[in-house]
Amino acid sequence: MAVIDEQLFSLDEARLPFTNPVFYGAIGPDVYLSREYAPLEKRMKAYTVYANNVPVAVGQIIENMETPLPKTFAEVGKRISHGLATHMSDGVPGIFSGVDDTTLQSEFSIANGIATASMKKLGDWYESQIETATDDYALGEEQYKKMLWMSERVNTTLDELETIALADLDRNTKDLAKACEEFAPGESITDCVAKAQADKPEGGAVEGARNQLSDLKQFLIDNNLVSIPGDEESLVDEAPPHNRWNFAYIEIPGPYEKGLPSIYYIAPPDPSWSKEEQRNYVPGKSDLMFTSVHEV
Repeated sequence: MAVIDEQLFSLDEARLPFTNPVFYGAIGPDVYLSREYAPLEKRMKAYTVYANNVPVAVGQIIENMETPLPKTFAEVGKRISHGLATHMSDGVPGIFSGVDDTTLQSEFSIANGIATASMKKLGDWYESQIETATDDYALGEEQYKKMLWMSERVNTTLDELETIALADLDRNTKDLAKACEEFAPGESITDCVAKAQADKPEGGAVEGARNQLSDLKQFLIDNNLVSIPGDEESLVDEAPPHNRWNFAYIEIPGPYEKGLPSIYYIAPPDPSWSKEEQRNYVPGKSDLMFTSVHEV
């Protein structure tokens, strides 16, 4: 019931289809591109049908969104939509380049061009909303309490939740200080954390995560923590441009899909950043391990 209530909250209370661009993230084409559920030619045909329908979806999204949007929402919408446009124009053709069917390639090229232009139009529309955007993104106390109940069945008062959270923060801060006494004796907690963050994974976050997953699997086996069903293992890949607003996420096959891997995606640094900013963006090994455990 909580799962149903959570969805009802998103639709009826938070009204995400009208207020939050992330709601429409599901219209991305990843299922046709990264899931080998069928031969490439069949997936190309399906993608072409999808691409031909993107303009309709874009028109409906623009019609649905209520303005003014919160500024951060408009910025994320722009980033997702422009990222999709870039992915469609620069990445998708290469994925289907091996299909030896001139008619299908022609149909795909036309449809993909239409979809790319539509996604750019959507990104431009979100960008045009930034100037008049607001900071009014908060749910508010009553909506927040309703969300906690409908999604988690939590009816603890907000004052009590704050007390619990602050106590937990204090406990963790003391544990961190104790760990820093061993890891970086004599240094402040800030410098201690910076030292840990400076220990970057070799080859970047994606390559580092690949190495971590094999170690994590062996840790589960050696310590007999949980059984591992089957021999399928999660892949690790660089996140496509439209999903780089989120540092890491995982796509898991549905319950009726067999023999398809989960894919753990990690967003690379923005190439427009300075070298120092790009290096700082890549998490240290310990933080990346935390993310790998969480996602996989």
